[in-house]
Amino acid sequence: EASAIGSRADVHHLIHLLQLILGIAVFSDNQEEYVGRIQQLEESVQQAVMNVLTELNQFMAVNDLQEQELNHAEKEQLAQQVHELLRERTALQEERLALRAETERLTSKVQDMEQQQSSRSPSAAVHGRLQRLLQEKG
Repeated sequence: EASAIGSRADVHHLIHLLQLILGIAVFSDNQEEYVGRIQQLEESVQQAVMNVLTELNQFMAVNDLQEQELNHAEKEQLAQQVHELLRERTALQEERLALRAETERLTSKVQDMEQQQSSRSPSAAVHGRLQRLLQEKG
């Protein structure tokens, strides 16, 4: 936190900031230049810099591992969601086919009824009505 470094002269945060700056410098495109400058320092300072870089490498390795684990977990979660969506799609397709078959059955039934009604002659229709009236009164 830059504000902690500036306002409270927080040594811990300052050290952390310097570690990050050192890591960025050593792992940048100008790596050779910075490593050459480090090699010109006193041996004790070089050792301290190497310790910082080792800690930074370990931190980055742990961070990479955690990121890979998260990526794996995310992939598994996405695979589960895809599987669930495929199951839902299959169920919806089956339902659609069942509804289509029911629609065809009902359409056919309506057509049959219309044909029966249209094939009746007017005298047959009158005869049917008379029979119903007789049954009602009888």
